[in-house]
Amino acid sequence: MQNKNPKHYTVFIQFKNLVEAKYIETRNVKDYAALLFVSTKHLNQVVKEFTLNTAKTIIDDYVSLVIKRAIVTTNKSFKERGIFIL
Repeated sequence: MQNKNPKHYTVFIQFKNLVEAKYIETRNVKDYAALLFVSTKHLNQVVKEFTLNTAKTIIDDYVSLVIKRAIVTTNKSFKERGIFIL
C-alpha cells in the first residue's frame, strides 16, 4: 500500500465487502457509491488506485467468480441454486 491514501484504502475495502454482500441485489456502480456516500467518479478513482480496474469490472469479476464456484461445487441447476444471470 506504499504511496496509497489510507482513506482510499478504507473506501476500497468497504466497496469490496459491499459487493460480496449485495451483488445479488445490485450490480450498479451508482448504487455502491451511494451506499458509501461517494460519487461514482470517486469510487472508480479509488478502485483504480488499488486494482487498475473500474468498479464495474470488480463487480462483474466477483459475480463471475461466484457463478464459477457454484458450477463446480454442486450438481443443481442454476434455477435450483437461485442464480440468475442478468
